[in-house]
Amino acid sequence: MHKPFAPCDAKRFERWLSVFDSEDKRLHVTPQQFRWKAQRFPTDKTTFIEGIVTMGGAGGPMMKDGVSILLYACNASMEKEAFYNSDGDFLIVPQHGALLVKTELGRIRVEPLEICVI
Repeated sequence: MHKPFAPCDAKRFERWLSVFDSEDKRLHVTPQQFRWKAQRFPTDKTTFIEGIVTMGGAGGPMMKDGVSILLYACNASMEKEAFYNSDGDFLIVPQHGALLVKTELGRIRVEPLEICVI
């Protein structure tokens, strides 16, 4: 939908650069729109934990700050298994099908177009 991004003359905006080195190619940021392909639905019995795939993130445990982006695809109940996340807040956004989440505070049924924050 959008035309490709073209960088501007950085010398005009030198005073805007503050923390990072503008010559470091690893720090290049683009406003291009990106999108991940949807995960395929599993054909074998796959629980929530088995279906999680890490897509990206920033920060880390040593910094004690950051974020991880994960996608999941599952087709089976975890039954007598439990998942513990001591890392911080956990946002779950179902795309297809309902998810029953059991927490120490009760049960939450989350459906597409809804979110669950634990």
